[in-house]
Amino acid sequence: MNIYAIVDLVKHCKKSDMRIITREDVLSYLGSLKKTETQDPMHRWIGTHSLYRVILSKFFKRLCYSDIEPKETKAECR
Repeated sequence: MNIYAIVDLVKHCKKSDMRIITREDVLSYLGSLKKTETQDPMHRWIGTHSLYRVILSKFFKRLCYSDIEPKETKAECR
C-alpha cells in the first residue's frame, strides 16, 4: 500500500525525481482523491486520503532528512 501511494503520486505529478515534487504537487494529488457524494456515498475516500497523507508525510521526511538517524528525528519532533 505504501509503494502504491508513492507511485500514484509520481504518475499524478509526471516528475521522475522525487526531490523536485513540491508541496502544491502533493496537495493537488491528495485533492484528486476526493470523490463526490454520488461517486462515494459511504465517504470511504476520506480514509484513503488520510492514510496517503500519513504515508507521503513519512516518506518525504525520510527523503529530506536522510542524513539524520530515525531516532534523532523523533526526538526533534517532540
